[in-house]
Amino acid sequence: MRTSLTGHFRDQFPLTEQTVFFNCGAKSPLPLGAYRRLQQFYQENLIDAVLPRIQILEEHYLHLKTHLAQLIHAQPDEIAIIPNTSVGINIALNGIDLQPTDTVVLPKNDFPCNIYPWLEHARRHEFEIQFAGTFQHCTTDDILNAITPQTRVVSVSFVDYATGYCMDVARIGAECHRRNILFVVDGIQGIGVKELNVRAAQIDLLTCGGPKWLLTPFGIGFAYIRREAFSQIHPQFVGWLAYDWGDFTDFRSLDRQLRPDASRYEVGTLPHTAIAAFETILHDYFLPLGVPHIEAYLSDYTHELISLLESYGFRYAGPRAAHERSQILRVAAPGDTTAIYHQFRDHQVDISLRDGHLRFSPHFFNNGDDLDRLESVLTQLKF
Repeated sequence: MRTSLTGHFRDQFPLTEQTVFFNCGAKSPLPLGAYRRLQQFYQENLIDAVLPRIQILEEHYLHLKTHLAQLIHAQPDEIAIIPNTSVGINIALNGIDLQPTDTVVLPKNDFPCNIYPWLEHARRHEFEIQFAGTFQHCTTDDILNAITPQTRVVSVSFVDYATGYCMDVARIGAECHRRNILFVVDGIQGIGVKELNVRAAQIDLLTCGGPKWLLTPFGIGFAYIRREAFSQIHPQFVGWLAYDWGDFTDFRSLDRQLRPDASRYEVGTLPHTAIAAFETILHDYFLPLGVPHIEAYLSDYTHELISLLESYGFRYAGPRAAHERSQILRVAAPGDTTAIYHQFRDHQVDISLRDGHLRFSPHFFNNGDDLDRLESVLTQLKF
């Protein structure tokens, strides 16, 4: 065994017994702790209705917000629970009063989640989209160079889904703050495995789904909205729970006010089952390990993984500078990429095919056993 973080956490992912899983950039496996929490939740609902346990649900909800705030160095009242990353993007684009004279800067190579909602909104509201970089690559400098006096919003991904390039969000945030530009970040490919202080980076809104690096079930994520940005990002899709109902005994009032915290951006009843699982995942795995520890481990691990692949003729095709790299590896194959991808899959090596390259995306549960098993597969591949 070359590398290992801890055997205890490895045991929490039964999928690793049969599969070399390097595909958290697509969807992570569910850890046993979360699975058992889901079982417990549904078992409780077989014998007890939800409403008598509303206080318990509220405690899970508040604990989750506290854990998420700790994860990204925010305050719990700046966290909203949302279904997915796209909802967070829509909170931004619908909540910001964009005018025809305004422009929004986007990376040209970004994932559709951060492209198409803005394009559709621009068609209807006639503001301009300014793309930075190319379809192949976009750097921090490309984003900064695309900013003009007309720029109202900059929206980027923290980590690029295809290349693994990590934006210097602190540099972008500082420039946006200096020029009074709202800064939006899609964090789904980095939060949990790359350290990020949203306050220090001066991010106004960060949106992040949970099913990739945060190991959650489908249908849950979170948004961070900087408290000072509440006045510039107005809730457009409003649920009744976005208002302060006191002790929930009087629903006849017509003068309730929006909640003073980020729950104003939450629409309707929340997925409390997934909330219970998410809270367990953060409490049992991420907070004990710590994101800096996870990031350091994955930095070492991906170096080992690259060295192994390159010894068999593969080529790392991602960013080279240490501060631009992440746990997502873009790899060029030494032959027919699609055919080699299917050979990996046939040998129970779970990776992705993106933009003509192989994408390897390991997590903290990967260890030296996976590298040994991968090497065994590499000796059997036909190029």
